[in-house]
Amino acid sequence: MSSEELFRGLHFLALFYMMFGLGGVIVPLYRGYRAEDLDRKAQSFDDALSAHQTALLPGTIFAGVTGVILAADLGLNIITTGWLVTLEAIYLFVLLVCIPLLATGLRKVHLEALAAAKQKRMTPGLEDALRDNVALVFSLAIVFAIVPMVYLAVFRPY
Repeated sequence: MSSEELFRGLHFLALFYMMFGLGGVIVPLYRGYRAEDLDRKAQSFDDALSAHQTALLPGTIFAGVTGVILAADLGLNIITTGWLVTLEAIYLFVLLVCIPLLATGLRKVHLEALAAAKQKRMTPGLEDALRDNVALVFSLAIVFAIVPMVYLAVFRPY
């Protein structure tokens, strides 16, 4: 097994783990927004926050590290290769903007859902957090960022 095959395999596993985490965030997040029962809502947001912390964030970091190692192993210059620089910029936007803002939105809606479930009624804080849609917006931003990232990595247009 060559080093290229090894790093491609590791990068593939990292990307799979990242996508596993993204799915683990989006599905319960959407369920939490749709649920009427406050206990179910709080549990859904707890599940989404847990998936963010245990899979999405580490998977994204692992994908970035293995991607840089793979690019170096392939002899690509990570500063002058045009498509790779674009890919890195999108990746850094996801890592440094989308994921932290997703976490902030998730924490807010999770805490408000826990407070509402404890009080057994919808609270104004939870209504505000649900209207905010921060977690939904940035989870979907990550999904939409994946499309150009895959295109760039597969087709290497420039």
